[in-house]
Amino acid sequence: MKILWNVIVWGICSPFLCLSQTIKGKITNEKGEKIPSANVVVKDSLNSENILEFTIARNGEYSITLQQPYKSVVIEVTALRYAKEYAELSNLVANETYIRDFVLLLETEKIEEITIKADVPVVIKNDTTTFNVAAFSDGTERKIEDVIKKLPGVQVNEKTGEIKYKNRSIETVKLDGEDLFGSNYAIGTRNINVGIVEAIQAIENYSENPLLKGIENSDKVILNLKLKKGIDISGSVDFDNGFMGENQFARDIRGNILGVSKKYKAFGNASFNNIGINHSPFDYFSTFNYNPEQAKERNFFANKIIPELGLPNQLDEKRTNINRQLFSSYNHTFKIRQKVTLKQNFYFISDRISSLQENINQNRIAGINFETRDDINFAKKPLQYRADTDLKWSTSRNSLLEYNFKIRQENIFTPYRMIQNNFFSFTSNLDNRDFYYKQKMLFSYKFAPNKVFQVHFENAQNHIRQDFLLTPSLQDSLLYQKDNQQVYSAKKYTELKGILLGAYKEIKYSASIGGILENNPLQSVFQNYQNGSVANTNFQNDLTFQKSEVFQDFNISYLWRRFYWSANVRFSYLHQNLQNNFSENTFQRNDWLTNLFLMIRYKVSSVSSWSVFYQYHPQTFSTEYFYTEPILFSARSQRSNQTGLHLQNSQTISTFYTYNDLFEQFLFNVGLNHNIVSGNYFSNLSVQPTRTQSTYFFLPQAFYSTSSFANIEKYLREWFLLIKANFSYGYSIYYNIVNNSDLRLNFAHSYRSQLELKTGFKMKLNFQNIFNWAKNSTQSVSGRFDNQNLNNSFSIIYRQNSQNYIWLTFDYFVPNLQNQRNNYKFVDVEYRYKFKNKPIDLSLHCKNLLNEQFFEQVQTSDFAISVYRNNLLPRYFLISVSCNL
Repeated sequence: MKILWNVIVWGICSPFLCLSQTIKGKITNEKGEKIPSANVVVKDSLNSENILEFTIARNGEYSITLQQPYKSVVIEVTALRYAKEYAELSNLVANETYIRDFVLLLETEKIEEITIKADVPVVIKNDTTTFNVAAFSDGTERKIEDVIKKLPGVQVNEKTGEIKYKNRSIETVKLDGEDLFGSNYAIGTRNINVGIVEAIQAIENYSENPLLKGIENSDKVILNLKLKKGIDISGSVDFDNGFMGENQFARDIRGNILGVSKKYKAFGNASFNNIGINHSPFDYFSTFNYNPEQAKERNFFANKIIPELGLPNQLDEKRTNINRQLFSSYNHTFKIRQKVTLKQNFYFISDRISSLQENINQNRIAGINFETRDDINFAKKPLQYRADTDLKWSTSRNSLLEYNFKIRQENIFTPYRMIQNNFFSFTSNLDNRDFYYKQKMLFSYKFAPNKVFQVHFENAQNHIRQDFLLTPSLQDSLLYQKDNQQVYSAKKYTELKGILLGAYKEIKYSASIGGILENNPLQSVFQNYQNGSVANTNFQNDLTFQKSEVFQDFNISYLWRRFYWSANVRFSYLHQNLQNNFSENTFQRNDWLTNLFLMIRYKVSSVSSWSVFYQYHPQTFSTEYFYTEPILFSARSQRSNQTGLHLQNSQTISTFYTYNDLFEQFLFNVGLNHNIVSGNYFSNLSVQPTRTQSTYFFLPQAFYSTSSFANIEKYLREWFLLIKANFSYGYSIYYNIVNNSDLRLNFAHSYRSQLELKTGFKMKLNFQNIFNWAKNSTQSVSGRFDNQNLNNSFSIIYRQNSQNYIWLTFDYFVPNLQNQRNNYKFVDVEYRYKFKNKPIDLSLHCKNLLNEQFFEQVQTSDFAISVYRNNLLPRYFLISVSCNL
């Protein structure tokens, strides 16, 4: 009886003894109207299914008294015909009342999950958009990149393999949630078979670190490939063999294998080809393209003072890249223990890229006309070894240690022979040896539900040695046999900082403090050789450029209804020191700097938004502008500088409007960008019949440039027609000096347009047409100069049944509309046959059937008409056998 009495007394008094917390508020729609009925659920976390408390809101109001005290909770509100809304409450105090109002959007305005069971199934859930691979395939695709190119809102760079989703570059491509490739994801997208992938997920606002989920102000996007169930081991072997001009063999041999298990994933591939295809993520054909990884890490690279020979061309590399490439990679991730994951990537590439080039310049300078001509035969031979290691260790439930290490040895040997002005003959060899390593450590500790502290350490070193031999001597061919230009450049970079990240309701913020040390030595020497030994040494540079910076970063973002605000400000103290060890001259400069970034985004609807950006960014110059003694680049050109320590200030104002309706497959993006750059190095270009000398000097002149673009993509279901249109316009003001002239003011206009039409008829015959037009116009004291070119590519796709198809392509190029003496036509044919119920394909490839052997471009500038001519891959035939494992 006594026990029963105690229970009754406790039951009556407990509500008064509890340290209760009350949460209440209003629930309305976007128009401010009260929602008659809604469910209010209290959970312990956003993704948890554990319901702590529950109540029903009546007539747009709710109030709930928690039965026990909590430090933090998540409030979830749902109502019929409205999308869910969430709110996180933290640092709750006993006996307090908290007010949190909700505004619910109709499901047509905020889509949580929609599935279209039709020809194009798409599922959108929160930040994840899932595309059904089968819906975007027509049987002609072999690798998963072929499907990715067809997804609405996705663009793929044909040269680098970079993927953009809604005009944002993706971070990586994962396999069932595992980051196997990192930034070099093109290895996977260009080699993984379509048949093993069930769906492609685009994940926005992605946080790689699970501790930062909901805290980090992330605008990152990744793709995740969901593999079909039961995939343990898969792969493919492709053997393409045939003939090309002059009785040469044409080959493209490649194979890959993918292993998947609960704790281990691995992907290995190897390839060899001599038909102009780059199977690697590294571009040695063009010296102007950075792949996604190189673009991120370019601040850690030393300057390659003597540039590699470039191959600028309007044509596809598969027509101009005369190569012999051997590439292999092995990528694996292994869960060592429950809390420790190891990822490693190994790369090897060897290539031989050859070219015959003819450069003719008709110069008009200061009333004097003269012609220069260079005929060049060269072979570029890159060799690279590389290894990456990533280690992740969840040291506790609230802490994570990440360590990344990269090491690379790259050698590029470039021998070439040049005949100058049809008279002088030179042979040369450029030997580049590039060693690079980088290590990064990041420790994250979550000390509160919505606060994380990080320690970031990064160290990188890049050493480049260049040895350029030229025969005969350019300085005095009678006195010396050959010249030797040697250059050593390096960059040593160290950064340490502490970061605090947090979130409060709809506010996310971060603050960091740290320092950067950077050391950039540069040494060069020019020597003349006679009888195999050094006869003379001159033009020596020996300098060291050092930077040290102490900085504070502040970042804050706020989401209020349809507005998203973000601001980042960086205050830093910068010390620069430039020491010339030969002249014993020392330049020093100290500056207080402010970097500023502001963004406002307005969500017009669930599929459209309008954004405004402003950025102010001061920066230093690199060592390529600091050496004063000439450095020889080739048998024709050399460069020097009038040096000093300066800053360049840039301001950017941008505005963008995006409309991305994936279900209707209608995408529209338009933007305007204006740049003001104050302070730059100018080139005093001295052009002579046999020599070109460039001397760079600093002027505080301002450069102005404005660019705009518009992209449209629409699928017309009634017409089974896909339309893609891209337009851009750019305007810039710049200055130059030619042969000691006055400072010349130039106005440049550039226009670009592309129109792509592709049919999707439910019949055997379909068509595709891609039209490109470009125009560059320059106005200077010498007059107005225009350069226009166009290219049209028309394809016929005949698919008799699910087993075989024929793809016929006709390309037409006009390199210069003002000078149409050389127009080029290319015809390609591909036939493919797939065996029924067998993993074997047979195909026939015929490229360049009209056997175009050379391609010529004509460009007009304010002081010269330039003609560039190079050889092409000859006509070739390939028989291909492909077997899927």
